[in-house]
Amino acid sequence: MDKKNQEKFKKIRKMVADYITKYLKEDCGHKSYEGTWEFLASYPSYFEDETATAAPDSYQVTLHCYVLGPGRHYDWKGSSLEKVLEDCERDIRRWIRAED
Repeated sequence: MDKKNQEKFKKIRKMVADYITKYLKEDCGHKSYEGTWEFLASYPSYFEDETATAAPDSYQVTLHCYVLGPGRHYDWKGSSLEKVLEDCERDIRRWIRAED
């Protein structure tokens, strides 16, 4: 992950952590996995990249969070990490606004 995407992810992660902190002051209902993140970078198969030198061709970011959003587990997928993080941030900002 390049520096730009690292900074974007740090900002999103902090936004979620701040929300969780605020939520826990008002309500005790939560799960032990609150704010757990996962990243998946998928690389092309041998038949698509026989030299094994290609960059990832898809990304997935997963958030496990019971106290934020309409569900408990969220996936954002796409062919570029920039787009995946952009979609993730957009959804999280919308959920936080809806809760305020």
